Order: sequence, then structure tokens, then C-alpha cells
Amino acid sequence: MSTLVALALFLIVLGYVVEKYTDDHEEIPIVTVCRLLPDFLNRLLFFMKGPSLIYYGYNKYKNKPFRILKVDADMIVLPTKYLPEVRYLPHTKISLLDAQFNVNLFLSLFQSGLMCRQSVCGNYTNILNDSNLPAHTVAKKMTPSLHRIVPMVIDDLQQAFKMEVPECTDRWVSVNLYSMILKLSNRSTSRVIVGETLCRSEKWLNIILLRPLPRFLRPFAAKLLPSWMMDTADNEYDEKLENIAQGLMIIMALAVLHTSTILITQCIYDLLVRQEYVAPLRHEIMGTLKGGWSNATQACFNAQCLLDSFLHEPQRFHPTSEVNVQRITKESITFSDGPTIPSNTHICFPSGSLSRDPINLPYPNLDPSTFDGFRWCRDPYARNNKLVRTTAANLHFGYGRQVCPDRHFAANTSKAILSRLLVEYDMKFEEGSEARRPMDIRNGEQIMPNFYAKVLIRRTRDEI
Repeated sequence: MSTLVALALFLIVLGYVVEKYTDDHEEIPIVTVCRLLPDFLNRLLFFMKGPSLIYYGYNKYKNKPFRILKVDADMIVLPTKYLPEVRYLPHTKISLLDAQFNVNLFLSLFQSGLMCRQSVCGNYTNILNDSNLPAHTVAKKMTPSLHRIVPMVIDDLQQAFKMEVPECTDRWVSVNLYSMILKLSNRSTSRVIVGETLCRSEKWLNIILLRPLPRFLRPFAAKLLPSWMMDTADNEYDEKLENIAQGLMIIMALAVLHTSTILITQCIYDLLVRQEYVAPLRHEIMGTLKGGWSNATQACFNAQCLLDSFLHEPQRFHPTSEVNVQRITKESITFSDGPTIPSNTHICFPSGSLSRDPINLPYPNLDPSTFDGFRWCRDPYARNNKLVRTTAANLHFGYGRQVCPDRHFAANTSKAILSRLLVEYDMKFEEGSEARRPMDIRNGEQIMPNFYAKVLIRRTRDEI
């Protein structure tokens, strides 16, 4: 019996080896953990090895497409030379909506949890699928008004710090960092999005915090939801003012809230294991907020070059996804230099790998694998390296028409919260100075901060 089992296993393995190494028609190479393993095992291993597989494929094939075997679908990772072609393909040929909606494993949980709350946020299905107007509204109306919006954020943060940061004057208090930052972000941005009345509604705050979902799913769902709104053509749904308002609330609340929370959390984790950056950051913050934190303006935060540079590095080493500019092909696509992508194929670009390639970094002679918080501000023309700037080498906020529209608001909110935390509070891990940075939570290509890590916080000075 054991001989038959061994023979059967041998034949199965031999079959996979023969199939993989005799397929002369494979136009796009496959990157897996082990070519000898059956595909279903390589797909499962992608859960744990996703970032390293994408990075390996990027370095091996560089200017060529390669294929990744995800659990739910294959994913073709494209080199940036195809960005201009993908950028101008119409929605009839490629779809961001399908990329975010059809290939995500958490969709059923998300639908059963968040979408049941229609009493406050309306018919989510139509908001998500039938309009890209909210994204355009953010980009064209809100971003130019940030100089008026930032003082409102500061005003709400005054109350948020009183409610969400525990009393810790001259004593250490343990807090869940991610949870505290999430609540600060929620209370500080809601008035801008929904007005003074609704922003104080606990029902609204709970919905935007995605409480119907398990904690570990909330950032994944929040990352997906705003993207779904940005992929379909304008139609009669856009003509109804209530639908425009609902859509704007969702894209703003979720995109800004969870984007800011993730970025701030990763930033603080990095600061706690690199204390040498705290003093120069505090010095810059106090120098740019000479009128006091409560009187901070957009111009004050724009002047924080060191902090802006430091925020680059958590985004570079701990991006929310190793790939971005994701699309599903609706029909077969042939690129100018030959490769053909079949219909119904998931395509993307290696945003994480690009940000760690020395050719894309300022001062490429510096080790790209080294965390250098001030890497992005040594250039006298540092304004060209702003966190929110999107290029073919910096795809963390997307690219082209569907770039994240509220990245400027998220960046200002992040700086507002960090400015006060860094100057008025000391923080450290519960384990002390020998503590290691909390490990990220990884799901394939997606990367999230540790949601459960506790830190000690102590207030050391009054408001600046």
C-alpha cells in the first residue's frame, strides 16, 4: 500500500514538473515559491510570501511582465514602460472596479457587514458602481480649499485629543496605538466630510470605523471601498444631488481615515525604534508652528520638510500594497512591443519594488535597503520629492486619472496629528528600549500595521 502511495505521489510531482518545464507556449514567466510544487500550494504560499515573490520577480525580469499565482486568481505584474499605455486605455477595455471588486477574498464579509448600514450611508451598491463624480469632486473642489479646511481639522483635533488620548501627564499609560490613531483621525476629519451635526453622531463614527467587520479586516475593506467609486463612466446616477453627497462622504471618510491611520501608525512604529529622529523632528515642528499648534495652517505643514521626508520611508518599507494601479482587462490587449494580455486578466504594477529600487531614489549611492528618514529632503529642490507627488516611480497613491484624489488632505491630517504627538508626548514600547518593531500583518500583496501592539505614552508638556 505504501509503495502505491509513493508511486502516486511521484507521478503527480512528475506530471507537474513535466507540465511546467515543457510548456514552450508560456509567453509570460511565472514566479512561484517553488516550481516543483503544484500550483494550488504555490497559491496558498502567496499569502505568506507575496511581497518577497513580487520583489524577486521585479528584479529578475525588470522590464518584462511576470505572473504571480494568487489564491483567487493569477496576477500579471507589468513594468512601468506600460504605464502610459494602461493610463489611456478606456474603461471599456480595462476596469479598476473589477480589479478591486471581483478578485478580493474579503468581499462577501464586507458586503454582509458594512453594506447592511444603508440607513446612514444610502445605497452603497450604486454609490460604488455607478459614479466616479465623488473622486472628481474631491480633486477639483476640496484640494484647492485645503487652506480653509486645515484649521477646521485642527479645531476638531483639540476635542479629539481630549476624548481619545488618556490622561497621562507625567506618567506612562498603555494604549493600543492603532486604535487611538484611528479614533483621532475619525473625529478630526468627520466634520469636513459630513458637517458639524453628523460628525458627532456615534452611529456615523462607528460605521466609518467599520465596526461591523472584524478588526483585522477593516483596513483591507477601507482600502478597497474608495477605489470602487473611481472606475465607471459618468451617467444619470450623477445627476442626483443626494447620490453625489453620499458618494463623497464614503470616499472621503474611508479613504482619508484609514489611509492616515495606517501611515501614522507605521511612522510611529519606526520612530520608536529610531529615537535619533525624534529631536530634529520636534525642532522642525516647533519652528514651523511658531503661532502655536492650535493656529496651524496648511502652509505650516507644507513647510515640514523633515517630517514629510520621514513619512516617505514607512510608506516605502511598509506600503499598504506591494502592487498598485490594478486593473482587470475586459478584452484582449496587445502592448506596443508585443506582449498580449488575455481578457479577464488581473494586471498591476510593482509599486513596492519600484520604491526600493536605487535607480528611483534620490542619492542612489545610498543603500536603498537602509531606512533613511531624511533621504527625501537633502535635495535643495526637495519640493519635487513631496510625499503626495505621484510619478512612474512612486505609485503608492496610484497614477493618472485614478490617482488618490484626497492624498493632500490625508497628508495634512497625518502631519497635524503627528505634530502634536511628537512634541507634547513621549512614547515607547511596553517592552522597553530593546523592543523590536511590531511585525506587519501580511495577506498576499497587502501589508498592514500590527493592530494589537501596545505602546506607553506620557505627556511631557502643554500644548505648543
